[in-house]
Amino acid sequence: MARIGSKLIVVGTLLLVGCSISGPASVGTGREAYNKIINKTEDEQFLSMIVRQRYDETFGMLTVASVTSSISAVAKLVSEVGIGPRELYERNIVPLALGFAYEERPTISYVPVSGEKFLHRALEPISLHELYLLGRASHRSSAMLAFMIHRVNGIANAVPGHRSPSPAFRRAAQAYEALHEVGSAELVHARTEGEYAMAISDYEGREPVVRTLLDALQLGDREIDGELIMLPLQAGIGRVPGRVTLETRSVLDMLRSIGEAIDLPKEHLDSGVVGAHSSDFSPVRKFLRIRSSAAFPSNATVAISHRGYWFYIDATDTLSKRAFVLMRTLVGIRLSDPNAQARSPALTIPVN
Repeated sequence: MARIGSKLIVVGTLLLVGCSISGPASVGTGREAYNKIINKTEDEQFLSMIVRQRYDETFGMLTVASVTSSISAVAKLVSEVGIGPRELYERNIVPLALGFAYEERPTISYVPVSGEKFLHRALEPISLHELYLLGRASHRSSAMLAFMIHRVNGIANAVPGHRSPSPAFRRAAQAYEALHEVGSAELVHARTEGEYAMAISDYEGREPVVRTLLDALQLGDREIDGELIMLPLQAGIGRVPGRVTLETRSVLDMLRSIGEAIDLPKEHLDSGVVGAHSSDFSPVRKFLRIRSSAAFPSNATVAISHRGYWFYIDATDTLSKRAFVLMRTLVGIRLSDPNAQARSPALTIPVN
């Protein structure tokens, strides 16, 4: 009896040790796996939104409300007994074996983003605060600003599919980009609360470029003397003396603009499934390019299938990858529901 008791204690101890090992280990492997698949599907969802709107099809959005998981551990004690002549089973059976395993059962809850709030977030122009933050986060701030701004001081930008940028807007964008690349122009948060400005500094030797920028913005009366130039930003339409008035685009505007730069399959264009490009969209392609292929792309950072073709971001296209991350961040901020976790999930899926 004493020997049997000690064996049972050993089995119980192994079970407890197994649980302590499986718990932390499952967190380490589980979190990485969940993050990876959620991020992958978020990328695919965003790319699908761009492609479907280009094809004039409806699209939706699901946000992950919660991920829960339960872990069960099982310990098994197995003993094999031979029947019949001893020489038939000797050395072929295991008198006593201990096994341990654990099973993880995750449950993912989704909430659809729809209704009035979704429409409001999709159609409302982005704020100066969002423009400033995205400008700081972007690797190509000048290209991002030219893409997200509809008008500046009343000067019209391009509307892909409808019109090209005005000559004045093009000159202003090129001058700002030239100054920004050498660190002489950027958007800053001024000391006054809620005030943003375009700062032009350290521009010695680049005075002609600064003059081009100011003239294009109809601010030619500003003196260029080598000192810091601060141009306050203001949301609105038209022109205000001494200020830069910006009319920004909405999320839906930007999705449509990106859609105009998709490499559309000739088969779809010829059949009329999707409308042809109707204007110069090269500026958008410099910001973000989405390619298409009849076969699955082997070198894609994100890809989705639609109407028999694959649409994807090429893994070697660094500029497009960075722009895609930036735009997905903006759409995630704008279209996701901050109160999703507070509501009951609309769709809960147990993952086997």
